[in-house]
Formats: sequence, structure tokens, C-alpha cells
Amino acid sequence: MLGRYLGPSGLGVINLVERIISLAIIIVLFGSSQYLIKEVAIAKGKKQWQKIYNILHSSLLYLFIGSLICALCLLIGSEYIATGLFDENKMQIPLCIASLSVVFQVVNRIYSSALNGFDKIWQSSFFNELITTFLVLCIISCFVFFQLDLTIVNVSIFYLFSRLIAMLSSWFVWKKVFPFRFNSSRIKFKSLFKSSFPFLLVSATGFVGANIDALMVGILSTSTQVGLYSVCVRVALVSTILLQIVNTTLAPRFAAFYYEEKYSELNSLIKKISIGLVITSVGPLLIFILMGEGILEFWGDGFRSAYWILVTLALGQMFQVLGNTSGLMLVMCGYEKIQAKLSFSSILLNLSINYFLISNYGALGAAIATSIVFFLENILKVYFAKRFTGIVTLPFLK
Repeated sequence: MLGRYLGPSGLGVINLVERIISLAIIIVLFGSSQYLIKEVAIAKGKKQWQKIYNILHSSLLYLFIGSLICALCLLIGSEYIATGLFDENKMQIPLCIASLSVVFQVVNRIYSSALNGFDKIWQSSFFNELITTFLVLCIISCFVFFQLDLTIVNVSIFYLFSRLIAMLSSWFVWKKVFPFRFNSSRIKFKSLFKSSFPFLLVSATGFVGANIDALMVGILSTSTQVGLYSVCVRVALVSTILLQIVNTTLAPRFAAFYYEEKYSELNSLIKKISIGLVITSVGPLLIFILMGEGILEFWGDGFRSAYWILVTLALGQMFQVLGNTSGLMLVMCGYEKIQAKLSFSSILLNLSINYFLISNYGALGAAIATSIVFFLENILKVYFAKRFTGIVTLPFLK
């Protein structure tokens, strides 16, 4: 909907701002999201309520302070980021508005991760991913219905308001789910973040690997190219819907089964979902090949030219879906350092290929680079998951 009313350029600005803010949040969280999921799931299985309380409250204290500092830095540096780095004057005001949401998003991520670890899967997914999109869509629909002007500034305000509501909602639900109250025994900053650091490498490299292409398109090309690329990324991500559900649902179960040495249950669980992942990754690719131009027309005639970008990204997402469960197993079964090294190496490769291809082919070059890196990275994920856990996540391999 935003693409239809803001056009490729306006949508490109909004997407660049969102990616900058998301990168800042990853840095502030310092891997705490995945760390909380793992530790809360294990502690819940052992009924260690005091430990859950201590981890959550210590994380909230340290990360709240960090998010305030990050928001201030973004506000101060907004002019340089907009005009000096991306050469896009229209970006500064939306970036300033979005900077204010850093605190809301960090706190929301903490509570959502705790809910996930506490086996409240749908609540976690709703507050972490869906509620903001739903609220923004409702507000934009009202603007369209009453024929009010949509600009990149008021869209940024919509996102800010929605993220405040998401934070308050996740806090309220956690209070209902976890009624226990203790005298807080604060975990030392050094101890908490030493434990979180391997997860930071995984989450940060995962985020950068997924977003560096769009950021580099913004730096090396134009906001219009970013708009085209961002729409294709979102459409191609349709093939990852089941993967996102599986990852959110299985992450705490992987950790619990592995540390309780329930290997047969873990292996059975993997086999049940692997065939579905194959179908949901190959199917969308075929649909985009046959109907891609018609699908892109929904965003307006200006997006039809992005057909080959969409097909190329869909191919890359197929590789990502087929191998991502192996990466999740490495993280949740205690081999997060291996996953981190794989992800970091992929980023370096992605940066190198992106620089050459984007400079010559724009957004299409970014799509080609992303697909190449996804293919190589996920082959290695499957190999290392089999080597260290003994479980193969692909149904056509033994």
C-alpha cells in the first residue's frame, strides 16, 4: 500500500530509515533476544522462576539505558546520515521521528523474547512482528478512506505510535503470564553480556546479511532503486512464512529437547516440518516466475521493471528456507559460535560481491549477490548441523 501512494522513491526512504533503526536495535540488544529465549525456556523447564525474574529485569535495566543513548546518537547524527551518507534530504525528519522508537522497540523485544521462551509463541510473534504492521495498515487505510494526504513524515509518525502500543501490550501480557515477584538479584553487566555476545554475533550478522544489500543500494544507487528492491524483498519473503512460524515455535523446544537429551524427539520434530519447508520454498518461486509482473503491478506501474529482481530474490529465499533450520539448531543446541562464524564470513563475502554488482547493475546486482551468498551459507549450515548434532534438516539428504 505504501508503494502505491508514496511511489518507489518515498517507499525507498521509509525502508532505508527502517533498516537503519533495525540495525541500531540489533546493536543495542547485544544478542539478548535469543539469549533470553534460550535461558527462559531452560529455566521454565526447571521451574527456576527467580532466575527468569533476574535475567529479565537485569536485561531491561541495561538495555533501556543503552536504547536511550542510541536514540540520542541517532538524533544528533540524523543530518549526516541523511545527506552525507545517503544523499537524501527527505530522510532526515523521518529518521529523527523513528529514532524515538528505539526505546519502545528494545523494551518490546525483551518482553516478546521472554514470552517466546515461556512458550507463549503466538503472543510473542504478534507483539514482536505483527501488531505494528496491523496498526500502521489500519491508520493508513483510514487516511486513504478519508482521502487525506500520505507523506513519509506522517507514515513515520504512524510507525512511532504503533510501536509504543506494541511495547505497552507486550509488557501487559507478560505481567499476566508471569505473576511471580521476587527481590531482584541483579546480574552483573559483564556476566550478562558475556553470555549474550555469541548471540549478538549471530543476530547482528544475520541482520546485516539480510539488510546490507538494501543499505548499499541506497549508498551506491538511488532511493528509487531501494524502493523497487524493498518491495521485491517483501514479496519474496512470502516463501519464509512457514519458516518464521517454525523458527519461533521450535527455538525453545530445540533448546529444551537438546539439553534434556531427548534426541529422538528432536529428530522426529525436524522430519515433520522439513517437507513443508521444501514445498513452501519451491512453490512461491514458480509462482513468481509465471506471475511476477502481474504481482508487482499491485504496487503501481513503476514496479513492473523489478520482475527479474523478484525472481532472483525468490531463488535466494528458497536456499535460505531450506538451510535456515540448520542454523537455528546450531544456535539453540550450543553451537552458536559456529553459526556466528558462518554468518560473519557470509557478510564479508556479501559486501565484496554487492559492491561490484550494485555499482554495475543497481538493485538487480544486490539480488544476485544475495542469492549467491544464501546458497553458499546454507550449504555449510546443513553440513555443520549434521556434523555436530547428528541431525539432517533436509528430507532429501541422509
